[in-house]
Amino acid sequence: MAGVGKTTLAKVIYQTSEQKFKNRAWIFVPSKYRMRELLLGLLENLMSVGEETLKLDDVKLAEKLRKLLLGKRYLVVIDGVEKAQLWQEFEKNKVFPDHQNGSRVLLTTCSNGVALLASSSPIRTHHLQSLGGKERSELLEKLVFKDGSCPEHLVNKLQPSVMSSHLPLSLWLHTDHLKECFLYLGAYPSDCEIPARQIINLWIAEVLAKGNNEASAEQIAERYLDELIDLCLIEDHIHELRYILSDPNYLSHLHSLLCFHNNSSLDSDEFTLKFDHLQNISALDLGSTYVTKLGGSIKGSLVLKYLTINHPSLKRLPSSLCNLSDQQTLDIKNTCVKCLQCGIWEMQKLRHLSVPHQTTLPKSSDNGTFPTRLVKVTLVRTGLVADDVMRTLEKLGHLQVLRLQQEIFIQTWRMGDGAMGSLEELTLSRCHEQKSLPHQLWQLHDMHQIKVNSPSHCLERELEQLRAEQRKVHIHF
Repeated sequence: MAGVGKTTLAKVIYQTSEQKFKNRAWIFVPSKYRMRELLLGLLENLMSVGEETLKLDDVKLAEKLRKLLLGKRYLVVIDGVEKAQLWQEFEKNKVFPDHQNGSRVLLTTCSNGVALLASSSPIRTHHLQSLGGKERSELLEKLVFKDGSCPEHLVNKLQPSVMSSHLPLSLWLHTDHLKECFLYLGAYPSDCEIPARQIINLWIAEVLAKGNNEASAEQIAERYLDELIDLCLIEDHIHELRYILSDPNYLSHLHSLLCFHNNSSLDSDEFTLKFDHLQNISALDLGSTYVTKLGGSIKGSLVLKYLTINHPSLKRLPSSLCNLSDQQTLDIKNTCVKCLQCGIWEMQKLRHLSVPHQTTLPKSSDNGTFPTRLVKVTLVRTGLVADDVMRTLEKLGHLQVLRLQQEIFIQTWRMGDGAMGSLEELTLSRCHEQKSLPHQLWQLHDMHQIKVNSPSHCLERELEQLRAEQRKVHIHF
């Protein structure tokens, strides 16, 4: 049955399996799915997906995924499988190779038929049972009351019958900020998988999550998201909400516009996004909607803080985009934009920039490469000179997450004292030339996690020794 805890259990298994499986992928299956999107979702978990991969059809995507998993020990979680047809398609294309090396595919489903079809043996299926009346009451107490116990004058009201999906929102969400963040999710269609980073950036753009002296806006938003997850509201209580904009002038009254693309929506030979009617919009997410160009007047008076466009048809950004002085998030990672204008670094509030791996980044006027307020940097197969990159990254005082992935040619990383003072997480993926890490990393106050995938032998030996000597920083291979 729905809501019994299948996904929660699967998440626990997935999150605690990192040491055993170096190749892991997770996808959620909506009630109306396309095989192409599921295959791309799995590939994006396992590798950097470029323009060539996005052009492949379903059969070739399945073949690419199978070849990627060949000979590797992997864990794949497919969450929410409703129809046997999906698993049959995976089987038909032999997507998941079995080399008897301990690899696993884990499915969650409400259908016993799907479970039996996907399992090599009935004993490999695990049936979750719903909670009894006493257990439901105890769970409700833990969720509603901070100390886990119900005040005496409310005991008679706390009966097992009230433990249902129809509990008033005000009972579950005891603070206004959680109510606002939860209600914001109503903009998404039902059965829609919501990327955590996307919703966090949207909450920040909408000022639903604000930083303070103790934590950044990202940390506050992540805390809100964790609270909603703990309350089991995100999976079970998102309802469908659709907008039909028949009058373009209606846009002038909107503060947020989120588009969910399908085969029949907003497709044409040429679709141009014009900014003339977007004066009050602070968050604009066009997703994979067919956009060939950006037009209209982009003025500094626009309050736009969050902009996402991810269709390969877009090849160029207008220089006037740099007039968006309040811009915090710019995501164009799946477009074909090949260069950015120098003015991009004048956007001093820019916090999240996602661009295709082939995009050329301009130098800023102060001879650096990145704006100083960036909190997360991911470099994938960059053509930038490694030494210049590292010297520039050291100047980013707000940087919290640094990910260097695939062919970043750094042999020796020299780090100055006091550099990257806010760094919390470092990920190195397939950086085979990297022989060691600077000792200053272990002295950073907020550093708590280092992830390394396919390290050089020298770096692996160094990290194994460090992992045995100290416990402050969690090192994962």
